[in-house]
Amino acid sequence: MSIVLSLWRIINPLALLVTRNESARQFLSLKLDEQKKLLSDLANFRTDAPSKGNYQKWSFYFETIRQHFQLPCTAETRQNRAQLLEELCGRDGKILLLGDDDLVSWELAKRDFSDVCAADFDQKLLDHIRDLCADLTRQPRLIQGDFSDPAFDPGVAPDVVSLDPPYNLRWTHIFISKALEAVESREKAILLLMINPYCFSPKDLENIMERLASHGFRLKERRERFNGYPLQGLSQVLLRAGLRLLDKVPTLEPGQQFCFSSDLYIFHKG
Repeated sequence: MSIVLSLWRIINPLALLVTRNESARQFLSLKLDEQKKLLSDLANFRTDAPSKGNYQKWSFYFETIRQHFQLPCTAETRQNRAQLLEELCGRDGKILLLGDDDLVSWELAKRDFSDVCAADFDQKLLDHIRDLCADLTRQPRLIQGDFSDPAFDPGVAPDVVSLDPPYNLRWTHIFISKALEAVESREKAILLLMINPYCFSPKDLENIMERLASHGFRLKERRERFNGYPLQGLSQVLLRAGLRLLDKVPTLEPGQQFCFSSDLYIFHKG
């Protein structure tokens, strides 16, 4: 065993005791082999550095108290999601986006989708989306609320509900709960879940799938690495530090950067 791994076995439980960020705690709570699988997955996904205007860069790196922080996706990922939604329900279908750091509602508005609702905790984000859509013919409905509040109801019974939750177990289940509430009255519905499966223990991932199945949702398709999230600044530094657990930091080609990825799971009800 390397010196780095030996030190990590000592540091990991101590870091778990003091770390407050729930996504960081999710990683620290994994077994060492599970941590390595996640890091290996991240190390093998690289992308060209995004050009100006192609990538919405947020300045949240040092706002560590923000529990709902997620990396924004690439423009290509956002466009692929819009294309998928059009294939699933057309531009007149009812779409609910639970969380929209990735600005998918803006992409849908640009494509003239008629019935889009984006719900998010972050009013700053919703104001940004409203500004982006100001000159467009179609305007998404933007709802601010805390998904952990049982009383929060976006007031939509969608054909498709899309959720890209924070990468920790508690908030993933909170997002799923709100999605299930939204489609409870629907005989038929589609749920799009975007997660990196390596962020969870095999048992926790199995429980997520079993919970959706118990509410009538059947997994129809899984698209690996459907979503890409370029890592910049502090995120890059932390990943490089983590990769040392593998005793090897992969070499990036000029102009490349590491990119977090997640899979797309498509569930159908009815």
